[in-house]
Amino acid sequence: MNRDFRLEDHPLILMQPRIVPPYGWVGHIPFAYLAVDLLRPHSLVELGTHSGNSYLAFCQAVHALELPCRCTAVDAWQGDAHTLHYGEQVYRALRSRHDPLYGDFSRLLRASFDEAVGQFEDGGIDLLHIDGLHTYEAVRHDFESWLPKLSDRAVVLLHDTSVRERGFGVGRFFEELSNRYACFDFRHSHGLGVVAVGSRLPAAFEAFMREAQASSESMRGFFEALGRQRHGVHRPVDLRRGVERAAEALEREVHVVRGLQLRRPSIEHVLEEVRDAVRLLVLEARARSNVEREVNAMEMRLRHDHDAPAAGVLAHFERYVERARVRALRRPGHHHRPLRRSSTRPCTPRPA
Repeated sequence: MNRDFRLEDHPLILMQPRIVPPYGWVGHIPFAYLAVDLLRPHSLVELGTHSGNSYLAFCQAVHALELPCRCTAVDAWQGDAHTLHYGEQVYRALRSRHDPLYGDFSRLLRASFDEAVGQFEDGGIDLLHIDGLHTYEAVRHDFESWLPKLSDRAVVLLHDTSVRERGFGVGRFFEELSNRYACFDFRHSHGLGVVAVGSRLPAAFEAFMREAQASSESMRGFFEALGRQRHGVHRPVDLRRGVERAAEALEREVHVVRGLQLRRPSIEHVLEEVRDAVRLLVLEARARSNVEREVNAMEMRLRHDHDAPAAGVLAHFERYVERARVRALRRPGHHHRPLRRSSTRPCTPRPA
């Protein structure tokens, strides 16, 4: 590469970020480090921060280089038509990470872009990152509204220059800006446009722009590969643990299914025994009902026939019960014992 710009002079690009979902900007984090290293800004502003991957990368570089830079993230933290709407937990999670690390030189300004612009002096911002609503009208409005706030050494970054669907118009506006300013764009991770707005850019950044324009494919390929490595290797630990827990749960389900398959013969045997027991209960209930009817009939005959020999009646009754039970309970594999015959000792008939 050009001797005026050498990537090896900027080891900062190899820092390891801590990232959270969504990951659309993560591929550009190495260039975020480089941009801060080349510009050495005194004021850095981001419009549209969401969960903070890009903004915390800028802050991480400012902190590592110990720059006297004031950083501000501007966002309502409510979402929009392109990022979708999200809850308060996104803002609280960002603050919990941001405040302890960078609260001494950085602030999270909860406001709309138009409400916040009046809080900045003209000509004071050295690095502006625009990542709000991505329609052509919205990004053009944001750029033009904040343009007076930029210094003569300022650079503007526009995210999502490669996205053309869903009403995104950042790429179209970036093409218009390239007719007015020196520009360069990365194509990966939804695209990132670099716009050299200032007339007195730091020499180090001018050297980068010359090298990027002269060897555009090499520059794009290097940062795309480095960004992919950042996205793949440094995914948060909690996400990896979530995947591991899901895999463990799936494995447990597989064991349960396999166990049921192995136990299926025994389960079917138990079910068959239950069905047999139910059938037996039904048959015994029917037999009991028949016996009760015969007892009632015998009792009626005894009451109306005082001269009937008691022993003969009892013998007839026992034979009937035995036949009824055999008929009701007869089935393969069923064993029954015959009723014991009662004593034939004569009994005295009851008086009428």
